[in-house]
Amino acid sequence: SPFDAVQSKRFHHQLVPDCIYFEEGEWDKNVMSELKNKNYVIKMREAIGQVELIARDKNSYIGVADQRGDDHVTVVK
Repeated sequence: SPFDAVQSKRFHHQLVPDCIYFEEGEWDKNVMSELKNKNYVIKMREAIGQVELIARDKNSYIGVADQRGDDHVTVVK
């Protein structure tokens, strides 16, 4: 669902610094193990970014605010 997509944990990778940042929490142990086996540097951190989503669902819109921030959704008719 749009809500689940916005609230899901995030990760981030870029060339400098050459590491993968993961939001704190539970991650698939097999994925983490494979990344470590491939010599990726893994660092845990607090929230990564903040997302606001507006999706169209047939004849209506769905708004989702990221719980990582202090945002909220307002419905306008």
